[in-house]
Amino acid sequence: MEIRQLKHFIAIVETGSFTRGAEKVHISQPSISSSISKLEDELGVTLFTRGRKQALLTVQGEKFKISAQRILKEYGAVKTSFQENTEAIHLKLCVASNYPLPKLSSLLADFTELVPDLSFSITDTAPDKMLSAVGKAEFDMAFGITYENERLPQGARALILGEESYGVAVPFDNHLAQRDSISLMELIDEPVIEIRRWEYRNVVIQRLKDENIKLNVKHRVDQYSRALSLVKSGLGITVTASGLIEEGVKFIPFNESGMRRRLTLFVSPSAESFIRDNLSSCIKGS
Repeated sequence: MEIRQLKHFIAIVETGSFTRGAEKVHISQPSISSSISKLEDELGVTLFTRGRKQALLTVQGEKFKISAQRILKEYGAVKTSFQENTEAIHLKLCVASNYPLPKLSSLLADFTELVPDLSFSITDTAPDKMLSAVGKAEFDMAFGITYENERLPQGARALILGEESYGVAVPFDNHLAQRDSISLMELIDEPVIEIRRWEYRNVVIQRLKDENIKLNVKHRVDQYSRALSLVKSGLGITVTASGLIEEGVKFIPFNESGMRRRLTLFVSPSAESFIRDNLSSCIKGS
């Protein structure tokens, strides 16, 4: 059980829905749903009765609310008691352009709750240049994407924060929108919006070449957000990762093996002791 899960639980209680609760704690709706599901599995009870527009506490949920509020109150008191002795810390962060921003924002919010005087500067970088920067110790921490069998730079500790699947983003009125999963081969007759980014070229296009699949590319864009905007307008579908999905489109994961990516945190040796002593609890729960 993590403090962040208790905060997610209380956010849903206070707002009355998973969607508004996710907005309150600055994470995506699927992320808060996953957090609560894991909490329910650990407790062995159902905390909410889930409706289309609201979430109501069960009897067990009402009991747990009392405990959650008490724990968070005590946690806040303990944290406050140490704030006066906390020295200002500044971290230099590097973030790959294909890293999901909602998950990054949520994690940084957790950092600043644990270390109130923490400040940071963020530098965006291309995914193919990030590992080089980390290896040269230009940053204290770097958030990026790694893949199976990828060699990681020496001199930096890599922590896997989670995994995301690749799939296709389609409009809700598309004939594929009812599918729970899909294969690359099933996309050959669909109008595709290609994203001219490093990850798309080196993961998606390479996989298509390996399987001798040629997609019907109608449009090409440089940004994930632009591709999704075109999808919302009904101009085609696009291949992307689940963490990059926006509201207004349906994400369908691929059913082929190996179509996943890892959310990875790189820590430089100079910052490792500070992160281990101060931030390990929220990193471990990511």
